[in-house]
Amino acid sequence: MKTVIMFLVCAATSLTSFATVRTVSNNPSTLGQFNTIQAAIDASADSDTVYVYGSPNTYALFTITDKKITVIGPGWAPDKNLPLLALVAGANIRNSPAGGTPDGSEIHGLVFTTTVNASLNAVGGDIGVNNIRIVRCLFNGALNWDLAASGYLIEGSIFYNVLNFNGSNTYQNFLF
Repeated sequence: MKTVIMFLVCAATSLTSFATVRTVSNNPSTLGQFNTIQAAIDASADSDTVYVYGSPNTYALFTITDKKITVIGPGWAPDKNLPLLALVAGANIRNSPAGGTPDGSEIHGLVFTTTVNASLNAVGGDIGVNNIRIVRCLFNGALNWDLAASGYLIEGSIFYNVLNFNGSNTYQNFLF
């Protein structure tokens, strides 16, 4: 009986743990499933992961709307054996009134050359995005919050421009 129960628990757990990993490269010498980050995000479902390879070419701006996605790059100081950065021309994270939510999305190891908008109010009725995690990113442009949001965790990141907080946000535990 214990064996049957244990089998059922393992089977139920494995059914809920399916997440797809997608790879992105715009460098002809490195193969990826997609050429743009946006194409990988569009093909992804909730809780999928997008790995972005370092490249001498800048990736286009991407938008995460209404689904929880983790985007991972090599960081702002990658290993000397693989010295290429993942330069990205900005990002938008928004929670539209259409359904689904990007709450809990994560961005790791990207170098942003222009503005990143979290909780972007692109159309009337957008909702704030909560519990975003940003790790080991470098921001050459601004990081903006347009709508009320909470639960952001930013660690190991470098800012060469401004953090711009709009709306009725509360911020705490900033260590610079």
